[in-house]
Amino acid sequence: VHAALCAAMLFAAGRKITLGKKTNVNLSCWSPINLRNRLQPNISNEHLGVLVSGDISCHNLRRNTPFWDLARDRRQQMKISLESERVFCLPLLTKLLINFLLAYPHQVFSTVGVTNIGRVKIPANYGVFELEEISFVTANAAFRGLCVAVLTFEEKMVLNFMFSEPAIS
Repeated sequence: VHAALCAAMLFAAGRKITLGKKTNVNLSCWSPINLRNRLQPNISNEHLGVLVSGDISCHNLRRNTPFWDLARDRRQQMKISLESERVFCLPLLTKLLINFLLAYPHQVFSTVGVTNIGRVKIPANYGVFELEEISFVTANAAFRGLCVAVLTFEEKMVLNFMFSEPAIS
């Protein structure tokens, strides 16, 4: 599902960048990675802290790139990152990344970003109250890309799109 969401965002951004023309375009996709279950000892969800890294992949979207080929490519690149120690590099580079983004305020970190927390498994009923929907967004301003935050609750997928002025222009 995550790779398909990435492919959809990449196709949408590519179409917007090329103004619908049938031309090749280079794009990148960023997704956060939860580090909690990768640290020893494991850190439970009860402990607060930003324990996240990220994976970025690069893609050449051609005129005839099939959707599922792009999704498989994204999935394969993420798999390689998840199986390597690379997932621990981004937290170490955070200061350099922030300094770069401050020095070049109209640059974007990646073409698109997709964060998908998957199924939210909490009760819908709380006495007289019932949750109909849950949604979330990330602090997108720092990375200035076109992003989507996705979750599934009660068999409904909710997509929240975030963008910033440099990304849209």
